[in-house]
Amino acid sequence: MRNFTLTLILLFTTCFAIAQSEVDKRIVQSFSTDGIETIIVKIDGDIEFKRWKHPKVSVQTSLIPVDAKYRAVEILAETGDYDILTADGSGKMLLYDNPNAEYIYFKGERQTMDIKYIIHVPEGVRVIDVFRNNLFAVNSQ
Repeated sequence: MRNFTLTLILLFTTCFAIAQSEVDKRIVQSFSTDGIETIIVKIDGDIEFKRWKHPKVSVQTSLIPVDAKYRAVEILAETGDYDILTADGSGKMLLYDNPNAEYIYFKGERQTMDIKYIIHVPEGVRVIDVFRNNLFAVNSQ
């Protein structure tokens, strides 16, 4: 009976891990911040900012299926439509999302998903969040 219980627990844990791996698709991008004093973020969506001690900005984009097939989300993530784009000059970097990724169709069906971002920014760099009119304070954690 004990072996049966352990087998069930192992099976449940494995199934749970597999299900969790198909919850979302993550895209991670990093950009050098050499010479950058201000990062302007023009990304519409759910964003969490975090500070770190690395000289680069890292953006983790999570595509979470709502009314979408997971395989469709995976394929769409590979197209690059959800990559964050950058432009920089004179001590500033602009991070923005791709305006062409608004409507998603896969095999004739409209796919919907939530998009969430975690943006790690270097300590000492000022961050301006355009859509939320926020200034991510230089010393905040």
